[in-house]
Amino acid sequence: MQKSREDVDALYKRLSTDGWEVQAPRDTHGAWCFYFKAKGGYFIEVTTLTPVRPTEAYQGNLQ
Repeated sequence: MQKSREDVDALYKRLSTDGWEVQAPRDTHGAWCFYFKAKGGYFIEVTTLTPVRPTEAYQGNLQ
């Protein structure tokens, strides 16, 4: 998790410059993020916090 879009962009630039194969950052479900495959085959998501709508957070009966 990164604090801002600029932080995500900076990490993307750093990884790209260091030779990592990374997808370009994009808006996904209200968050700014990108993905890459790390050593060992781990799939990593670098993202800002995703805002959650009240209706998505509420698990009970809305009536």
